[in-house]
This record gives sequence, structure tokens and C-alpha cells, in this order.
Amino acid sequence: MFIKIERNNPPSPQNLSLPRCSGMNNLPHKMPRKALFVYTVCLLSLIPLIKGADPTFVSIDCPNSTLATTSTYAPNSTYQTNLNTLFSVLSSNSSNASNGFYNFTAGRSPPDIAYGLFLCRGDVAADVCRDCVVYATGDVVERCPRSKQVTIWYDQCLLRYSNQSIFAAADTEEWFVLSNTQNVTDATRFTEVLGQVIADVANRASIDDSGKKFATAHANYSALQSVYGLAQCTPDLSDDACNGCLLNARSKLPDVAKQGARVLFRSCYVRYEVYPFFNASIGAAPPPPSPVLSPPASSPGKTLFCKPWIWNLILNGYMSPEYVTRGQFSVKSDVYSFGVLVLEIISGKKINHFHQSDGARDLLSYAWKLWREGTPLDLMDPTLQGSYSRNEFTRCVHIALLCVQDDPDARPSMATVVLMLNSYSATLSLPQQPTFLGRSKPGSNFLKVIESDQSMSNSAQFSVNEASITELGPR
Repeated sequence: MFIKIERNNPPSPQNLSLPRCSGMNNLPHKMPRKALFVYTVCLLSLIPLIKGADPTFVSIDCPNSTLATTSTYAPNSTYQTNLNTLFSVLSSNSSNASNGFYNFTAGRSPPDIAYGLFLCRGDVAADVCRDCVVYATGDVVERCPRSKQVTIWYDQCLLRYSNQSIFAAADTEEWFVLSNTQNVTDATRFTEVLGQVIADVANRASIDDSGKKFATAHANYSALQSVYGLAQCTPDLSDDACNGCLLNARSKLPDVAKQGARVLFRSCYVRYEVYPFFNASIGAAPPPPSPVLSPPASSPGKTLFCKPWIWNLILNGYMSPEYVTRGQFSVKSDVYSFGVLVLEIISGKKINHFHQSDGARDLLSYAWKLWREGTPLDLMDPTLQGSYSRNEFTRCVHIALLCVQDDPDARPSMATVVLMLNSYSATLSLPQQPTFLGRSKPGSNFLKVIESDQSMSNSAQFSVNEASITELGPR
């Protein structure tokens, strides 16, 4: 198995990368000798994961040493002295950097100042981080001697130094794309799920409270196959700079659905594979919040008794239809609540205190009516007049209606919602008429599920004055 390497400029001989392995699960008991050799090579490439082994080299950005002398340094020069000092400080601090990151400046007089940093992958142990950084400080000068500006990547860490300041700024001028040569089978579904995974990790890494600016995620793109994604920035970047760097990296991923790929910038990188390659307990998304109500039994005629204060939560309209009527809760229930909240914010109206003279029962039905009539701007809160973008407001209405779709599977994931809100390149599907949750008339004591195009086979009726919720089965 080989890796395809791409750069935004011609590669030098030093810019080589080791092959990566995939498909190591469920190996056959007997295989041709050639196939056995390939798998043996893959197994051997896993040896660096053993404690004490050398880190796995990935790539190096080494400028051509035949360029102007300003990009190189002479033996025993001031810059080499400063570089040696830099390496010593970085190595000594690789054991106690809590977020796996450290930067330092050696020297005082340009152009001989040496600026440097290391970044360890967010899920590696402290000793692995230390071993990688110490190894890199010796390996880099062998692979790229006399250069003043080098970045070297390993699976476990990266090391970067320059005679110009490299701190707190996203560097996306040059990049490397490393990809598996094997394509996936279901490319359409894979691409959709991969997009959600990378958008998710890019967003969470950029706002990571741990200080590592690191995130991981995985999702199934078929019944038996998953895709695993990872994103990381140098922690000295701002949230916006990190997010921009990662979104830029995402745009450089191969157009063809490969079984694995990574994009390396000097300040950030993204990677995905079809096999686990990170510690899933670190950098993963937090579990979804528990529902307010314990889900009622799905069999007909069951009653859930609950405290009266819960009615305030039920009646505010944020609960998804499948939870209120059938007690089904998932991450898509949060998406529904988010959609309702967006409509409330942009309209200035509360869903549980909505009244419209044109016969609209509630905020959702009113938003749908305006959307179908091509007048979504009529939903706007009057206080927003003169301070809005027509396209952005219409897009917010569009996204909110997608979030409140009746079928949970028709709602986008929150990662996709974030992508929709941040990028106009994301294509939005057309929403269908949603199920509306609202009061049957002003002042009524009943909350009903209303569907305008057909009667529902399962109906639900809840009394405000009673301390129970009754779910009725089919008639």
C-alpha cells in the first residue's frame, strides 16, 4: 500500500512519507505470499507505537538548500548556536507541557534569532510526547541540514523552527496532502458522513477548553464501517484563526473518497481514516444531555406521572414531537430545540406566547407559511430592521425549518448546522412541512400535535391541570 503525496509546490527529495496501514481487521487465515508481505510491512510500521521506539515520521517541509544564503546557516554560526539552545529548551520542556505545546525564542539579534515550537498530538501520553520531541530535535537536522526554516511532522508530534516569528499566527501558505490510494465503496454516503465528522472536529478543536485545540470523532457510514477524524491547531492561535485554518485544511482533502487522508499546515492539520488511530477517550464530543423527562413506555395506553413543574418545560415548545408523543430521544432532539430557538430569536416571538391574526396556530406554522409564500422576511423582528443581510436572514429561516423537520433523520446534525451557518458553499436541502407543536387556541389548557396535511394515527393529549402524560395508541 502506498501513500499519494501532494504539495502546493514541487517536492524536494526530503519530502517523503512512510506508508500507512488500513484494513488490518479480520485478516484471512490464508493469503497469497504477496498479500502476506504487504500486511507484514503494515505490521512492521506499527512498531513505533511501542514505548521507547522512534516516532513515526510523516513528512518534512525542508526548503531547497541551494536557495539564497539567507535561508541557510553556516556551521558554528550564531544561528546554529541559538538553534542548539532552542532545541535544548524545547526538549527539557517536553515533559511538563500540560497541553502538549511549548514555544521559545533563542537569541536577540535578527536574522540570527531562532523561533521554535513543538506540538504533541492531543491524545498521546506525556512520555510519548517527550520522546517524540527529543527525537525530532536530532532527526530534523539530519533530514534537513543547515536550513533556518523547517517543519517536521510525526504521528505523535510536530517540530517547527524559523529565523522569523512563527507564533500566534495561522500559516497556510504551504501544505501537504497525504492520501491512501484505495477508494471507499459507497463514496456518496462516505463523503456525506466524512464532511460531518471533519466539520465537527474542526469546530470543537477551535473552541477546545482543555487548551489543546484538539478534537476527535467517528461515525458510521454503513452498518459495519466507520470513519474516524481528528483535528488540531497550535494552541497559540485564536479560536477564529484555528477554525479558519482547519476549514482551509478541510477544503484541501481529496475530492475522491479515499480510505484515509491528511492535510498538513504548519499551524494545524486534519486527518481521517477508516480505522481507529487515536485514543477515543480524549478529544471526543461530550455525551448528549439527558432528557428532562424519563421516556414513557412505547406500548399503547401507558401513563407517565411527573411533577407539575415539568409542564413549564413541555409547554414552552422546545421538546421535539417524537419525544413528546412517543418518548423517543436522540441527539436530533437537540437539533429540533435549536431550530425553535433560532426562529424565536429572529422573529422576536416566543413559541408558547404566539398569536397571529392570519390564522397561523404557532410560530412554526407561521414560519412555514411565509417560507412557502416566498416572504420569509416578514418573520423578522422589527428591531432588526436596517441591521440585517437579506440573504443571511433567509438562510437562518431555511436552516431553522430543516432543524424542526418531523422526521429526526431528516434533520441535519449539529455539525452540519455549524457548517451551514459558517459557509455559503454548503448546499441546503428543501424543508418539508413540519409537525407543529402549539396550543389549540389562546388560553387553552391542552397541548396538541397538529399536522395539517393528514390526521395522525397516534394522537397525544395532555392536561395542564393533571400530573400525568397519557399516550394513546392507534384507533
